[in-house]
Amino acid sequence: MSKRKHLHGIEDEPALRSLRRGSEWVRTSEDSDELGEEPVRAGPGAVLHTEDDHTQAIGDEPALRSAHLDADSAPGFAQIYSRKRAATTARQRWGAIAIAAVLSGPFAVAGAFMSSIDTSWYLLLAICVFGPLIEEMLKVGSVLYLVEQRPWLIPSRVSIVMTALISGLVFSVLENFWYLYVLFPEPTQDMVAWRWSVCVVLHTGCSTIAGLGVARIWITSHRTGTLPRIALGSPYLITAIVLHGLYNFSVTVLELSGSPLMDW
Repeated sequence: MSKRKHLHGIEDEPALRSLRRGSEWVRTSEDSDELGEEPVRAGPGAVLHTEDDHTQAIGDEPALRSAHLDADSAPGFAQIYSRKRAATTARQRWGAIAIAAVLSGPFAVAGAFMSSIDTSWYLLLAICVFGPLIEEMLKVGSVLYLVEQRPWLIPSRVSIVMTALISGLVFSVLENFWYLYVLFPEPTQDMVAWRWSVCVVLHTGCSTIAGLGVARIWITSHRTGTLPRIALGSPYLITAIVLHGLYNFSVTVLELSGSPLMDW
């Protein structure tokens, strides 16, 4: 008859037996990272997480869910989020969202300028791919930061969409002044009309679409008590980037082909 093999846990390894005092695990040094200090072995009542950082909420770790630890000892994202949201006033929330709306437009203008300084063949990629990518991400960059790092400061889902819309509007206004007063100081009436109609609709519309994605990220996190997941907003962000890129590509092709539509 063959001998039956007995599987044992890592705590029975000879190198680890010295870490136990009877049935208890002990700390071997002040900066030790030994097995005995793993949170799952701490037991009920132990204080495992003193840093109030929602991105490092160990209470959501699967291994701790069966350890019978209370929320104060190992708070999860939901507990930290609820506590911080309750401590935030309406003025703080709307102030944060207003700052995000004001900052994103200028940031996107700077990004657009940086993405178009090359004069080589790379310029086509910059105009049709990298430019739209940078602009659309920066136009919602501030509110996306709030959603990921300070979600309790968001007043509502609608405020996110409105912030994105305002950001797109601010961007289009600043870009139009740049085009009409710096790059082309004597623009034609057709160019002025195009910039203040088609371009404003483009930038505002694409930003709003991206804002819908950011709003989806936040509302899902808000309702489920889980960390914000950027992937939830990716379809909207990608849609905004693609639409913007297609517009830039179409205008570039029309201009290079000598189309009368671009005869400014």
